[in-house]
Amino acid sequence: MKKTILTIVLSIIHLLLFSQPSISPAVTDEFCPNTDIIFNVTISGTAPNVSPSTNSPVVVQQPYDVQTDENTKITTFKFKGRFRDVNITQTFRLDYDNISGTRVSHDFVFKSIKSLFYQNPPPSSQSSACKVIAPNIPTFDAPRCEIVSRTLSFEKVKWSTYGESPDFCWGTIDNYEYLIPSGWQVDGKLSNGNDWIVDDNNVTISSNLAGGVGGFILIRPANSCGAGLANGQTPKQIPISRPEPTLKINSPDNFVICIGSSKTFSISGLPNGATVSWSVTNDNWATIVGSNTNPTVTVQGVTNNSVLSLKATVTHCDFSYERSETIFVGTPSPQNLNASGYCSEPGCGRAGWVVIGCDAVPGATLYKWYVNDVYIGSSTVNYKSVPPPYECGGYYEYYVEAEGPCGLSLSPQPNGFTYTVCSGLRTTIKGNPAKNIIVLSMPKRDKIERMNTEIMSCSLISTATGLVVKRWKISSSLEKYYLSIQGIKPGLYILKIGNGKLSENHKVVIE
Repeated sequence: MKKTILTIVLSIIHLLLFSQPSISPAVTDEFCPNTDIIFNVTISGTAPNVSPSTNSPVVVQQPYDVQTDENTKITTFKFKGRFRDVNITQTFRLDYDNISGTRVSHDFVFKSIKSLFYQNPPPSSQSSACKVIAPNIPTFDAPRCEIVSRTLSFEKVKWSTYGESPDFCWGTIDNYEYLIPSGWQVDGKLSNGNDWIVDDNNVTISSNLAGGVGGFILIRPANSCGAGLANGQTPKQIPISRPEPTLKINSPDNFVICIGSSKTFSISGLPNGATVSWSVTNDNWATIVGSNTNPTVTVQGVTNNSVLSLKATVTHCDFSYERSETIFVGTPSPQNLNASGYCSEPGCGRAGWVVIGCDAVPGATLYKWYVNDVYIGSSTVNYKSVPPPYECGGYYEYYVEAEGPCGLSLSPQPNGFTYTVCSGLRTTIKGNPAKNIIVLSMPKRDKIERMNTEIMSCSLISTATGLVVKRWKISSSLEKYYLSIQGIKPGLYILKIGNGKLSENHKVVIE
């Protein structure tokens, strides 16, 4: 009797222990993908069948070696399965008849699949086990034409299961891949620039002399489970810094050379082992005296009012650099004369002021300005504000001379500028181009205006010489005048009409 009771008790305990199916390897173990795994399962029941469930792992072989204890109805069996190369939860479903004869199901849920298909997440909180690759150096500095070796290390990161909340990271990834410029090395392994090099999380990176400019060192986890497995990890990038040397052509004062004189220029920033070669763009204007392969070079001025380029070509291992400066021989004539009207000069009182200017002349210390052939003053900058020569603006003809270390520049061709800011005399001319006669018309005046007769001057000025070639006196009481220009040479002229208060200019072409 006692023996029977003991048997019943043991059977109940056994049933309780095996009421839930068990599996080995366990659901908490870590698994490589694309690898056939033999699972050992124990159930309280019979007729087992295994099928893929969530995220579809592969059932390679249905239950085999099935053995059932007829007394306890405990069944053990094996099946062969394989996990897909995706780091997501994957589930095998087991269907079987329990000891009551009811068909039931049980899911074996596996979360620890060693796949890198989905990106490992950054830690969602301070308590998270997830990590990202954090190298000990933010930038790999390697001066050009030097071989530099540096230790690169970081804390190992973990495997992850995608889509879990909170994030789920586990285990440790031991292998990592490095992609570096061609000719560089990882722990002595030479890179071809295209293939990833597998190593661990503590390596020595060695540069070559010239590669990697503007590039990166890329690092990502590697899967040691086998070849051909997915890797969807975004690589960590370490920028490679190989900057150009800071090269600069220097002058003791300025880049102006006087005729017959010479000046020595130098280049700064030459790295060790670099060579330099100097040249000028036109040796008829300036010549190099002595060697052209030293860090300093002497240039002699030959032709006045010349503009040329002094060039230094620097060679350093595989790199070549060019630096140039504009050289001026003598005192160059001012270029690009320009003018614009405005009324912001303090005290101008009314519109009509003009800003005249030119391009800056290298080495110039003084600019001398002329308007309508009259010297109006100087400035130390390449522009000047001038008041209107006439009440209502008018025609400005201007030029400038620059004074520098080599003396006064040649005067450039004058430039003209017409700026009208009020109605003025409102005269018109006909016959332009003109031959023998210029017809000058005054505006219509009412009876009271005609009583206020004014005598006005009328001058014809040559634009070629700036000289007055003919003058007339006219009365404002008449509305039309015929101005004879017989005997005057063909060319461009300015017809200037004025009454002492107002004035107007007309450009006239005489044939």
